[in-house]
Amino acid sequence: MTRADDRLAERVNAMDPDLRPFRDSGGKMIHYHGLADPVVPAAESIPYCRRVQQATGGSDDFHRLFLVPGMEHCGGGSGPNRLSLQVELEAWVEQSVAPERMAAAHHESGDAAGAVLFTGPLCPYPQQAFYNDTGPENDAASFECRAADEPQFEDLKHAWLRQLGPGYSLQWCAAHQFQERASRR
Repeated sequence: MTRADDRLAERVNAMDPDLRPFRDSGGKMIHYHGLADPVVPAAESIPYCRRVQQATGGSDDFHRLFLVPGMEHCGGGSGPNRLSLQVELEAWVEQSVAPERMAAAHHESGDAAGAVLFTGPLCPYPQQAFYNDTGPENDAASFECRAADEPQFEDLKHAWLRQLGPGYSLQWCAAHQFQERASRR
């Protein structure tokens, strides 16, 4: 692994948190990560986001992290399979409207033409989606993005996450254990 990292790191690793040159050139970044990613642990994105904030003196004006429950590596899985990434990024770059919430939906068969099975909001970290106790639990309009006392993605108010099925629970546990370790650092 060391040999591969030595040879490829410069081209494939995205570990440097100093994104000031990117920010200073007007760049905007929507950083998203599937919580069920079996290839790259989603848990690595949270401390990276914090390092970017530290290295840049705050990054909300150009960099936002959105964690996607049930999504595997760049897609797939039992979570949302359609995100409004392009729309949100264009609004941010072209109209200076930063994403405060992102639409996410799970379409039958993963195809945009398929029936929508559920929708839910994605919130910029460390905010989380909370069910507002009204409306259907499979509708994004029934949720609000807000800060949690202590960010935890297993909060029971995340009703739309419960729809993701039993396979999601393993990822949920892994994310929970990581967050506990990260909060102790």
